[in-house]
Amino acid sequence: MAVRFYLNTRSDTGNKPVSICLVAMRGGTQIKISTPVRARPSDWARKQQRVRSSVPGAAEVNGALARLKADAERMLLDCRTEAELRQALRERLGKGEANQESDILELFDRFIEHKRTRCSVSTINGYRAARGHLAAFLDDRTIAPSAIGPSWLDDLATFLAGTGAQNSTVNKILTRTKSFLRWLVRREMLAKVPVSEPLPTAQNFTVYLSLDELATLAGLDLSEYRESYEATRDHFILGAVTGQRFSDVQALRWEDLVPPSEPHIWRLAVKKTGDTITVPLAAPARSILERRRGEPRPLPRLTNQRANIIIKELCKLAGIDEPVTTHRVKGSGRSSETRPKHEVISMHAAKRSFVTVTLQSGLAPHELLGFTHRDLKTLELYAGKDQGRLTTALGLAFDDLELRAG
Repeated sequence: MAVRFYLNTRSDTGNKPVSICLVAMRGGTQIKISTPVRARPSDWARKQQRVRSSVPGAAEVNGALARLKADAERMLLDCRTEAELRQALRERLGKGEANQESDILELFDRFIEHKRTRCSVSTINGYRAARGHLAAFLDDRTIAPSAIGPSWLDDLATFLAGTGAQNSTVNKILTRTKSFLRWLVRREMLAKVPVSEPLPTAQNFTVYLSLDELATLAGLDLSEYRESYEATRDHFILGAVTGQRFSDVQALRWEDLVPPSEPHIWRLAVKKTGDTITVPLAAPARSILERRRGEPRPLPRLTNQRANIIIKELCKLAGIDEPVTTHRVKGSGRSSETRPKHEVISMHAAKRSFVTVTLQSGLAPHELLGFTHRDLKTLELYAGKDQGRLTTALGLAFDDLELRAG
């Protein structure tokens, strides 16, 4: 009796990830069945029947294969007939019979439809993306909720890690999938949501512009540049002094400003949450709006993608080149890269800049709740750290501490 793993290379797929097949052998009988685990041919160590240890995510993939092998070896001992063994293996791999009405992907579609009137567009898009990853994981298999076992989410995480996704991306997909599974539990279609620990991730530096950097950006002479450069700068500055997202700044209308003649207030219906809030307009915001008075819209339309490209160019022109190190974790592998700040800046950094600068100026975190974020945990992720202030504070605290030599 033996259990072995092989890549499913019957078709020419180049170096794209393919499913790993399990072969259970007993006497003269062989049962071959594809698993939800995938790997690239170049990453597969054929003799060792595992993913090469140098590949990101190898530890998770090989761990899943080891658990599967142990379960299959136990089934070889427990199952008396070939049919019984085949059925046990199929159930372990989530390939049990399922009626069309209970198909997981169809249920996920119903879940998204249920959420459509309760969630923002961006949240719905996130659920759709998770559904796409789940479809790739199932690989044309039709399963019912009853086929979801204790290791199902771990197997999904292993599959996602095997595609080269960063651990942070895998965790987001698992979070959205768990939301779907809890929906199934509430409708008594699933007994309970499988337990799955999030994959380790790296804590990155919060990319924001300091008050001095914002002033440098605002003071750039853009008279020789295309109109889209000044429009992008205005979008960013307005977001940085109001704390609002690019999508909400983009949707700003003249009728949202109060009073119309000399606006000091922006009455905003937040796109993401649906909340209605009152946004005070600081002097830089009022200056931008006054300069654009008479135009059809307070700010011209820009795509987020194009604006993200232009803001990098603008920050480069402004000499915003503080080194920023970013960390990425894929499986058990970790990589770091240091680049100038202008290369990693995006339009979303405007909101981070607002949160960071206002907190550094003395505003209490709870005073921003309901204005920029609904909870302190998310708010803290947006707050950057001023290394200069930290260095000064540590100096004041410890510079008078004297050490005796010898």
